[in-house]
Amino acid sequence: MALILYINGQLADLDAGQVIAQTKQVNDLNSLENRQANYTNKFNLPKTANNVRIMNFLTVPGNQSDIPYTQNSCSLYSETGECFVYNGWVVVTDGGDSYEAVVYDGIIDLYKSIENTTLASLGLDEIDHTKDPDTVKASFTSDSSLPYRYILADYNGKTGATNSILPEVNIDYLVPSVNVAWLWDKIFEKYKMQYEGAVFKTENFKNLWMTYPKGISSSEGETEVLNINTYSFPKSGIVKYEAYYFKTAKTDTYDPTVISIAPTTHIKVSQAGRYRIEIEGTINASYSPMVLLGKNGEQMNAANVPIVHNFGLAIDKKPFKFSYGIDLEAQDSICVILKRRDRDRSFRLEGEKDTASIKLTKLSVNNFSFSTAFTDFSTSDFMYEVVNRFGLTLYKDKYTNMYRFLTLQEQLQSAVINWSEKFSKAVSQNYIYGSYAQRNWFKYTYNDKEAAHNDGFLDVANLNLPDSKDVVKSKIYSPEKNFVKYLNGQGNVYKLWDKEAVDNPENGEDPVTYKPLDKRYYFLRANVVNQPVTLKSTAGVSQASSPVAVVESYYKMKFGDVMHDYYSALKSILSKSLVVTAELWLTDNDVINFDFSKLYYIEQLSGYYIMNKINNYVPGKVTKCELVHVPYSTIGLNFEPKTITLGTFIRYNQRFMSIPYSANYDTGTLVVQSSVNQVIWTDMRSAAASPVVVQVGGLKGTTIYLRINDIDNSIQSSLITMLL
Repeated sequence: MALILYINGQLADLDAGQVIAQTKQVNDLNSLENRQANYTNKFNLPKTANNVRIMNFLTVPGNQSDIPYTQNSCSLYSETGECFVYNGWVVVTDGGDSYEAVVYDGIIDLYKSIENTTLASLGLDEIDHTKDPDTVKASFTSDSSLPYRYILADYNGKTGATNSILPEVNIDYLVPSVNVAWLWDKIFEKYKMQYEGAVFKTENFKNLWMTYPKGISSSEGETEVLNINTYSFPKSGIVKYEAYYFKTAKTDTYDPTVISIAPTTHIKVSQAGRYRIEIEGTINASYSPMVLLGKNGEQMNAANVPIVHNFGLAIDKKPFKFSYGIDLEAQDSICVILKRRDRDRSFRLEGEKDTASIKLTKLSVNNFSFSTAFTDFSTSDFMYEVVNRFGLTLYKDKYTNMYRFLTLQEQLQSAVINWSEKFSKAVSQNYIYGSYAQRNWFKYTYNDKEAAHNDGFLDVANLNLPDSKDVVKSKIYSPEKNFVKYLNGQGNVYKLWDKEAVDNPENGEDPVTYKPLDKRYYFLRANVVNQPVTLKSTAGVSQASSPVAVVESYYKMKFGDVMHDYYSALKSILSKSLVVTAELWLTDNDVINFDFSKLYYIEQLSGYYIMNKINNYVPGKVTKCELVHVPYSTIGLNFEPKTITLGTFIRYNQRFMSIPYSANYDTGTLVVQSSVNQVIWTDMRSAAASPVVVQVGGLKGTTIYLRINDIDNSIQSSLITMLL
């Protein structure tokens, strides 16, 4: 039977009787690491004048053909015009008297498109930004369209006073996280492809975030540009003016490329940027004057200088220490001014006893460039992380760039096709399927190489298999094993800094240094909670207040949870593993329209099967097919993860709350539980009907966590955070 082959849109010549055997396959259950394309056997293309022209004169002396090095599209049809391959790939080599060729199609388009690319190639400049308290606050908004968020968590840096009634968070040691769903969209958008799948509509996928991979704090890259202690005050006596400048003697203790002092009262900067001014000293002054920061007041009387900040009062004979962060343009000047508090009282100074030191520091711009940071995370690795985490199989539409993603659970609920009439004979049966072991590990990467606390495994009840195997080695890091107290509750540590103790720290020196780590990608979730927080940059001396906070969660992130939610069906199949190689009588139409996402029933084999591979189909001949048996007990079963979903709760007052809920399965005994640390849970009351009303006790200012627990099935709802 003749076949019709087009290469780069041109009809190629085939020898009469040329056999092109086709192998069709989808994700092989034999290995979670492989996502295979369809392919043909190697076949010959005669070196006719037409074929040589199509090959751009490949093998002709002096040719410059790039056919062997580039993507060449091809389509393969039956003699009746039915399409086997549409816009596939043909790889051509020289075979001597003929060219040799192999045709690929299916998911090869996707994997060839992303081959040797990184996430940085997606064009992530739109989410590059500078961190400050207002930027962090803006990312908290629950309806924010930003694809990144600052998720409050302990990243092993300086956290701030997080465990108080009104928490303060040090943002200098926070990093942003980007939404995984947004990155997923960017991949398909860039390569002009589409995707669909029910899993992408779930909260597990939509609320999945990946951290910036390295620690960058606001204090890194600071440059001290002025540090002098010769600032002094007017001579003894009554200051009769409303305000008076601090003065300094001429000094060379500053960087003249950044700072100039004009003449003794104004500090002028030559470089635009953010600066921190620190002033400390002691003033012997009656009626405690105000200490102010003025800007661009050269040639002005001190009373007329524009004031940008009030440091506070200089209390008589009491040391003071003030700091402030300010954005300055090139040639801006600042000055420090003493000013009386009212019009009636001047302040008296004691002359030489009054001194102060002033330090000016140019701060590094705290930029986060995802395009730079993501250069070491390959696009294919990222896609593998998603596909493996949700147990997905890819199915490409033959005629479009649409990719459909299904879980195995969804495939087992699909329509069943009866292929009993096509059965010829069973060639072999294999009871050990593929390369699985008795215990198959899904593993995170850890800072502690010996850790394994968030790993999971898939057990196969077959004593003839090897003991153990790592089937998934994620490049995503796991948080640390031990929890910490954070925002008055229990939190995970996503380590992006190393803490190192300083031996014999000098007076005023920080006893701990923080070394930033790199290439640490973490997955986590973001929960918006009604927790007022103050966001503070100690390095930049600025802050903002937010009525809500976005707090980390590791809900359903352990690989043990992933096994339960997305791999139960695979476990069922592997526990009674049966792989049948059978010969089937297939037609062109069967192969052209074959759907790997369906189940196939074969009466002679007394069972239901997943088609793993159609091997070397040649029209008019019997075809060997690899079939994976599916136990009848799993057919049509709903393998959707059992979940208890909380509705919108109503808080009546400080202590009472109404919690509506629903479940997608027949529940057991439901109870409402509370906890102050998410480790020890206390039963509050039965949740026999929705909604359930609870009264919460405890000290005012305490954060209480609530959930609904199915005691019989060990299934819990998500958490409600309640601040008393």
